[in-house]
Amino acid sequence: EKTRPSVIFLENVDYLVYHNKGSTFKRVLEILIKKLKYKIIGTSLTENDEFEYDPKKFIRNSKDFGVPQNRPRTYIIGFDTERFMPAKLNLLPDEIPRQGNRCLYHSINEMLDTDVDPKYYVASGYLETLKKHREREKRKGNGFGYKIVNEQGIERPIANTLLAIGGSGKERNLIYDPRKGIAGRMIKGKKTPLNSEGVRVMTPNEWGKLQGFVNYAFLDDENLDLFSFPDNLSDLQRYKQLGNSVTIPLVEEMARFILECLKLLSNS
Repeated sequence: EKTRPSVIFLENVDYLVYHNKGSTFKRVLEILIKKLKYKIIGTSLTENDEFEYDPKKFIRNSKDFGVPQNRPRTYIIGFDTERFMPAKLNLLPDEIPRQGNRCLYHSINEMLDTDVDPKYYVASGYLETLKKHREREKRKGNGFGYKIVNEQGIERPIANTLLAIGGSGKERNLIYDPRKGIAGRMIKGKKTPLNSEGVRVMTPNEWGKLQGFVNYAFLDDENLDLFSFPDNLSDLQRYKQLGNSVTIPLVEEMARFILECLKLLSNS
């Protein structure tokens, strides 16, 4: 109400559209459309001045925008009806982009780091704990448990959603990466030797690739990657920050969409 931006761009978890049987999302749209007077892409007004929408059209997934990560999120884009003429607003697309125009990596295997630090390999004792936990959950009829996302036989290996909690999210994104000299090795901080099955967690650098930070968004004119974290930042904090971020290639596509809409609205 105070600043009235020309455009609003909002992002949240995909479950937002279904929370409380959809009433939470409907209330968000109601405030944006009726109180703040924004034209929201993906909604339409009925003859009774009510708005209609399909919740699914607000959910977009990072895996469709050039990175191998299953990351569905809710995206809302709107334009100020007090700034732009109704005739122009009616010309806007009725849906936000469904996919990107470029592919950074088709599958997980294309973006894995090589010769990673042995500390990223899972200790044998912990791997056994993960196996027992998954087996217990399976007996209960649940699908919870660790997952090796690039197991052999998967046509297009992709990562599960990177989580901001930094811990349990890694067990849902384990990597099969066998190397000589790893099995049985003792590493500081681990209670048992490294596993003999070639299983490791993904590195923060790999998470950075999945979010578009590494090897993409910060490349200079000479293709040199300028992205970096502070040297004293722990791996835990790196995982948390990347898991709490947005996928840059997807947001970039939304930004292009907004720019094209603004050109249409302003005739320039």
